[in-house]
Amino acid sequence: MVEADIANGRFSKLIKTPEQVKDFKEVLLSKYFKYLKGAFMYYTTEKTKEYPGLTMLEFGYLCREGKILDGKLKHSDADRAFIAANFDTSEAADNPENRLCRFEFIEAMTRLAMTRYGDLINNKIPPHEVFTKFMEENVKYNLTTLQEEIETFRYTQVYTLGVHDVIEANLEILDALYKAYRDRNFLFTLESAKNLIRDAKVQIPPRHVLKMFTSSKMSIINEIEKNHKNRNSYMSMQLVEFYEFIARLADYGFIGTENECIPLHLKVDAAMETFASLVEMTKAEFSDHADYYDESEY
Repeated sequence: MVEADIANGRFSKLIKTPEQVKDFKEVLLSKYFKYLKGAFMYYTTEKTKEYPGLTMLEFGYLCREGKILDGKLKHSDADRAFIAANFDTSEAADNPENRLCRFEFIEAMTRLAMTRYGDLINNKIPPHEVFTKFMEENVKYNLTTLQEEIETFRYTQVYTLGVHDVIEANLEILDALYKAYRDRNFLFTLESAKNLIRDAKVQIPPRHVLKMFTSSKMSIINEIEKNHKNRNSYMSMQLVEFYEFIARLADYGFIGTENECIPLHLKVDAAMETFASLVEMTKAEFSDHADYYDESEY
């Protein structure tokens, strides 16, 4: 993913030698990529008018809220970084027009680092050290990120034996549900998710639907790969991602109820009654047992 983002951006214009690019890539991967990816997810799902991507105004808001504009960096610097990073080339024509996708966002942040600490660059300080200083002193503890929230729920709630068994027992129903709500291009889109939620009669604010949809998706490795099987990958969901979406939807349906704190697999099992009815099927029988509450060996 980092390889693709660096290849898609114009980092070679910012960082002069292959050795410096290599050092920069190692620092980005080992320390900051996960954080920046999570921040990009937060601001594109919680703070934008149109998903995915960030407009110039939205990027400026991110920089202000994250206290990146500290006097030495001004709003005009953020605008210039946005324009430079968002400039399309023939090799990168699939990214959103006038919006930053993830690799452009990382490039824009790198450009801000070079602007903020231009004196260090002039004094031959390596770019990866400049970027590290920028991230540690100007960025890292100020931007809101979704990554930890998404991963905590996924790895502690969804990826459990109980949820696995409920999903597996109802695969036929879930596969039929997925197919029933795909659009005319056979894609399960954000609009498909909204239609499913409407028919399931779960009351969720639109912004939360988007967050649930994006939180269920796997990372997009290469945002502009020309031979990608699905160029609408940010806006559509694969079947395996749909299973996690169903688990998140079931969990949301219990918020504010007396059973809000029951294990997720019981919520999914209960919700399967409704999901099965939408495709005129009967949910599989499921028996809760003690193994679901002691998963240390998993």
